[in-house]
Amino acid sequence: MHQTPRTNALKSQLTLVILISLVYSGVRLFTRKDRIRLKHISVEDGLSMEAVSCIIQDRDGYLWIGTQVGLNRFEGSSFKLFL
Repeated sequence: MHQTPRTNALKSQLTLVILISLVYSGVRLFTRKDRIRLKHISVEDGLSMEAVSCIIQDRDGYLWIGTQVGLNRFEGSSFKLFL
């Protein structure tokens, strides 16, 4: 497939924007004063399925975890499943 100079320029610009965004995100992450805690959560903890499609945290602090089975709300120590 032949690419035009314009296509190559757009790809280069997009790559540069993505690279700058990743660097900026990394700098912001490592300059935070609070520590980030990670915990492995599994089906044994109440998650509806091991394979997770998406994760988001709402303004109340709940983690919403999407799986093929349904939407899980993690409340810090337990899950509530929404089908």
